[in-house]
Amino acid sequence: MLDAPAFTYDVTPGTITSLKDGSMCADDTRLGAGVRNDGFIDSVPMIQGLIEAGYPVRFLGDPAFHEPLSLATDKGNDDPELDAELARIITQMQSDYSLTLLSIQHFKNADGTSEDYTVAY
Repeated sequence: MLDAPAFTYDVTPGTITSLKDGSMCADDTRLGAGVRNDGFIDSVPMIQGLIEAGYPVRFLGDPAFHEPLSLATDKGNDDPELDAELARIITQMQSDYSLTLLSIQHFKNADGTSEDYTVAY
């Protein structure tokens, strides 16, 4: 990933298992601590959505990872006009803060607030 910030993994696991997707981990957690798992790692927006949906989960400490979300086009895309228009739209949304407002609306902070935590580049 281009321009991704440096990071380290600060986890000392017991037994690690991998399931098909994060929703399976969350559903297993609904069975109770220790039944199928004691916890799981997922993105902040995913966990926040689970909390809002009533799952018995909570945030523990700082995020284990940050997930920069982005816009992508098909690798075979050979349409410079489309690329330029998408870049123009994102730049405009950054300058008028509509991108920030959408982020706040859809991706809340770990404490459930919608304070501005985004950075426009």
